Amino acid sequence: MKTFLLFILVILSISRIIRCQCTIDIKTELNRTATGTVKEPLFLKYTGSEYRLMLPDSTGHLNFRQGENAMVACTSDQKPNTLTFNNKTSSTIFCLSGDSYNINNMRYKVSDFNECKSLITGNTINLNKKCADQGSMITIGFQLTEGRGFITLIEICYNKKRSSSIYAKHIVQGKIIKNKMITNTRPSLFKKTEVPTKVNPQKSFTKSNQLKRFQQIFGDLETAQEFINKTYLARGHLAPDADFIFASWQSSTYYYINTVPQWQSINNGNWKHIESAIRSKANQLKADLEIYTGGFDVLKLKNKKISMENDGLDVPKWSWKIVKLPFENLGIAFLTLNNPFALSSPNALCQDVCNESGWNWKERKSISKGWTICCRVSDLMRVILDVPEEAWSENILRYNN
Repeated sequence: MKTFLLFILVILSISRIIRCQCTIDIKTELNRTATGTVKEPLFLKYTGSEYRLMLPDSTGHLNFRQGENAMVACTSDQKPNTLTFNNKTSSTIFCLSGDSYNINNMRYKVSDFNECKSLITGNTINLNKKCADQGSMITIGFQLTEGRGFITLIEICYNKKRSSSIYAKHIVQGKIIKNKMITNTRPSLFKKTEVPTKVNPQKSFTKSNQLKRFQQIFGDLETAQEFINKTYLARGHLAPDADFIFASWQSSTYYYINTVPQWQSINNGNWKHIESAIRSKANQLKADLEIYTGGFDVLKLKNKKISMENDGLDVPKWSWKIVKLPFENLGIAFLTLNNPFALSSPNALCQDVCNESGWNWKERKSISKGWTICCRVSDLMRVILDVPEEAWSENILRYNN
């Protein structure tokens, strides 16, 4: 009897603790808005020296103890973006219990403060810091109002002389990637921020302009049609939206500086497979993975160098991606040929370790989908000198362990 009473007391105690905390399910409560478009605010915690983005737990919930506070904020790079319920750029919320929060001594539910007036699409800061051989470092993230600082989401090494991205760095958060927000909300256009005005990527990425550009390169329409009528050059994300947790983070990947020209059959083929496999591995490990992604060399077709404009937007011959498990000295590199028209397999730039590392898949040697090999990170870095030193790892990160 005493054991039974003790059990009841424990259950009541647990239920009381649960009632005295607040939780927000990011996949349901932040997806339900008055307008039908997902425009959730940033959720931030002050650590004593800086604001940081809040992360949900492994089940996709933001958790607050009773009395705990956080800041919800709306950011923009143009006119001020505000919360729909009070027309302020930010507000501090205090957990009462369950779905109830105190904001300025008034009680609110999550559905009251879960929306900004405009979609958050990120901000950029040029650090004026050299990277690679001819690049400068630009960060994509969130500029908080009232001097609260800048929060970095993606680091971009960008060559302004050629209007071309060299590499990007971001994190895939393995503990929570499985329960990220999934929405159809996307920015209507990629942002041209930090892209030199001498080029117009928005125009150059249209299929009609690609046909004109290829006609200019090869000197005749028939040759241009041989390429562009089969596939087209897509805006290949370096840090893809699907690698991020919140809709606001995903929407902040839509910058031209976060892309390289990549043939669509490859972007939607083996490159898509690589991105998905990395997220699966992060989820398997329940650990954060550092991801470095870039382009290498300039593609040649019929002995002509391919760029989308005379002044830049070079089409890389190779796309590369490095996955690193920090603190464990483990990593793997992927190298994909960005040429679906190649008549034969190319010479490998490094030893292929896809089979022995467990990253092998059926169609990875398909040229039309992007001929791909896996390499030791150290081997790739001996060939591609623009890879940052911090990406280095000594041992292979295997897929199946």
